Amino acid sequence: MAERKLLAGHAIRRLRRGAGLTQAAMADMLAISPSYLNLVERNQRPISATLLIKLAESFDFDPRSLAAGEPGGGADAIRRRLADPMFADLEIDRNEVEEWLASAPGGAAAFARVFDRIGGGAVVEAGDDPVTLVRREIERWRNHFADLDAAAEALADELRLGAGDLYGAIAERLRAKHGLTIRVLPADVLPDTLRRLDLHARQLQLSEMLDPASRTFAVAFQLGQI
Repeated sequence: MAERKLLAGHAIRRLRRGAGLTQAAMADMLAISPSYLNLVERNQRPISATLLIKLAESFDFDPRSLAAGEPGGGADAIRRRLADPMFADLEIDRNEVEEWLASAPGGAAAFARVFDRIGGGAVVEAGDDPVTLVRREIERWRNHFADLDAAAEALADELRLGAGDLYGAIAERLRAKHGLTIRVLPADVLPDTLRRLDLHARQLQLSEMLDPASRTFAVAFQLGQI
């Protein structure tokens, strides 16, 4: 699998401006050329591992903040919003979106915030049930949520899911980060539910009626709600 390039010029520009530096001054601190820094800030060049190390050494900077800080969730998330039918006649391509993010990240973030607040072009009809509304929303976004995917990938990396024990990894996350243990109880103890969060006992209680796959889904669902 090809290594994904890290384009986060907005974050570098924000870091530089926060430090009160010109491009020339920051480039000098990082021992790179001003022209290269300019290309990085405009997302015309990816951020190399060497540059990440220099940034971490020279500034109060956590490299993990790059992905989380993309305006509007990044280019893919902005394009997902622009896929709404109300923008169909504009034919905005990825290059234009990336240029927008590079030149005016605040404007892109504002667009995303307003679009999400008003619900885009979604139309709610009287009598629509929740399942229909959710299905329509998924179809409207073409079943692709780039910002959610990125967050899930980051969590998967933290949980080190390469070993394949998803249930065990999530259970450990709930225990270590949220102080919750998992307890499987007889069906007569949980007669009306298959999953219950008992905050007093700091337990996520699961019914014995759940099969292994359903137990994994239940703990993942609970982790997503915290």
